[in-house]
Amino acid sequence: MYESHTRPDSSHCRVMTLNVGGRNTNSFEFEMRGDTSAFGKRWVTLYERAKEGMRRTGPRAAPGLASAIDEVLNTLEAKNPRDPKSVLTRGLNCENWTQCMQLFAFQSKHLVNACNLASLRDGRPAPLEMPENLQKICEDRPEPSDPGTPTLDADARREQRENAANRLPPNYRPAFVDFLRLWLGWLRSVEPDAIDGWRRKADKRKVPLPDAVAAMLIFDAMCFVALLHMHCDAGTTETDPELVADVCEAHLGFHHSLPFTTETGKYMKLVEVLAELRWPEAIMLQEAYDLAAHANCTGDNSTTDAKLFGSIIDKYHVCVADETVLLLRKDSFVDVDDDVATLSGPDSDWRLRMTRRGRELYGEGSQLFVEWQRTLERTVVTRATYIGACRQDPSRMLPTQWTRQPKATGSPKHAVLVALHGKNGSEVTQAFVPELADLVTTAVPGVAYVVGMDSNASDATELSSVLSAKKLLSAAVESACAGASGGRPMTVAKA
Repeated sequence: MYESHTRPDSSHCRVMTLNVGGRNTNSFEFEMRGDTSAFGKRWVTLYERAKEGMRRTGPRAAPGLASAIDEVLNTLEAKNPRDPKSVLTRGLNCENWTQCMQLFAFQSKHLVNACNLASLRDGRPAPLEMPENLQKICEDRPEPSDPGTPTLDADARREQRENAANRLPPNYRPAFVDFLRLWLGWLRSVEPDAIDGWRRKADKRKVPLPDAVAAMLIFDAMCFVALLHMHCDAGTTETDPELVADVCEAHLGFHHSLPFTTETGKYMKLVEVLAELRWPEAIMLQEAYDLAAHANCTGDNSTTDAKLFGSIIDKYHVCVADETVLLLRKDSFVDVDDDVATLSGPDSDWRLRMTRRGRELYGEGSQLFVEWQRTLERTVVTRATYIGACRQDPSRMLPTQWTRQPKATGSPKHAVLVALHGKNGSEVTQAFVPELADLVTTAVPGVAYVVGMDSNASDATELSSVLSAKKLLSAAVESACAGASGGRPMTVAKA
């Protein structure tokens, strides 16, 4: 999201806010229809093949899936066996994958994603969400593969499945069952401390952990079926079966050719966008993990070439709080204090005041207080002196003479700049942002706000309503809210 405040002369300030994107690098999460490049056309072809596969096949006829789900429940010590009337069983009985996902979304919207990101960080072999994890497991697996669980269902059940209209093509079935074995093998290898972390996240969403993990397996199984339909021709016999490693390799070949599915690709695109916008004076980035690591000299944790960040770090002051990054142009801002502890007046330690307020709202040790503190950790508060926007020839992509001390183009303006990363539908975010705004506004009158929201989130309306009531949305965002479908600003395009 991109806005320009006050006057179109040297005193105005262009502010951009952008979520760079987390570790999820699903190449089919973002919309590419309308892209006429060869990659765009290929994306559409693969996407349509996957969608057709989702309609023509389903979990009810997926070999070994029900057994694998029961194995997950057993591994995670579910209190009771799978209930025939449970949402998991109803999902397994769906004729196609589309119906199954709709059922999960309607019956328990957090079932699949309760510990999704946490499990990805722990190596979950998610075919679309994190295909590199699946590739690594394929490379590390012992040979020959363990023929153990899950097994195909009993003969009578198998015969019933063979007669089902939505069964997988025969040459897909061995790879599908092998994928289930790999997934279960990974689950059994996860450290107890990691599973405890998943449990806390599932508890927060009021979802039993065994059910949440079982639902993730159903989702990942669906995604693997999507890859089979994308990259493999359906066969009528099992004499030439597809292999999990081959399917994964075919997908990654396309996946890595896209600009937004790797950390390097994301930052290359970021630099391109900044250049097209002629380098805004202030940029607020969320989930900028690799840039934050380089700015903090912890690049060993980064997956991106340090040279890529030179074009950003050479031009901007970089202020970091966890994965939130605030960039201020060196020719527009001077006297930058990127670690502001106090604002003004007595009792002005803003972090302590926000911590105290969170404790008052939610109580020490509560899960909501933990989330409040996590949001606080991702909040940057910076003082700087703004000396004016750099005048540039609009035809030039890159500004010149970045390293020289800039000359003031007007009277300097002292500013406090704040960047944070919250969650659209979070009760905590809806309380945190107004509280912080009140604190900053009291210390520094005349504040302007720039808020970016995921427009694909079903609960964005509630957050935008809260911010609008508090007069924290700029005129541009208010206008977007009024004109957008459902009253939400459309700031993120996702399929």
